[in-house]
Amino acid sequence: MGVPNTVEVKTGAIDSSVLDGLITADNEGGSFADGGPARLVRTSVCGTRNHLPNWPAYQLEWCGVWNYLEDLVPADVAGGLIPQSCLDLKTLTTSQNLTGARACLEDYASGGYTHVIFKDTILQTNRFGWVPETVEELGSVSGGSTFYHLAKFRPVFLQTIYTSGGCGSSSYVAYNPGEALPSGSCNSFKSLSALGFDPNMLPDVARTPYGSNNTPSPIALLK
Repeated sequence: MGVPNTVEVKTGAIDSSVLDGLITADNEGGSFADGGPARLVRTSVCGTRNHLPNWPAYQLEWCGVWNYLEDLVPADVAGGLIPQSCLDLKTLTTSQNLTGARACLEDYASGGYTHVIFKDTILQTNRFGWVPETVEELGSVSGGSTFYHLAKFRPVFLQTIYTSGGCGSSSYVAYNPGEALPSGSCNSFKSLSALGFDPNMLPDVARTPYGSNNTPSPIALLK
């Protein structure tokens, strides 16, 4: 029996859920309860889509977080409103990658900034979602499952999907939105990483999970 405000974590390999929830929806009969496809192949405000290598049937949303930044200007840096790395992420193509995104988000959080830097359209991208933060193990139950207490939900941007290796590479292959597709092609995705937002960088409408984002919950996808 479950416990209120908890999530059950089970043992065993369930990495197929990444592929199912984000790309194929195979275990959902090809679509979710609302009749739509898997999360990253759904239509959203992102105007850029990309085919996975050797998988022409699947076009993934391919916009990076920089596509949803406000119109940041040098005066914002001079006025102490934003870190330089966030302006670079907005204006410099060479910074529009995972490294540049991390620099902006980390510098913003560590610098104690409070200026909103993202447009509310970020809610309408399928890569934006809320994931639970668990803090307390409530004990094991039969079958190896464990219940963890849900403390809060954090806003995130679903960033990198990884293969398990052996797909044209001796190690894993990482697929990042906005970047060129890697040379190693693979259709066996095993894990996922996300960028975490400081709530202050998001508009008010994006600071609650009761906003306008009607895409499938990442909680259900990362089961």
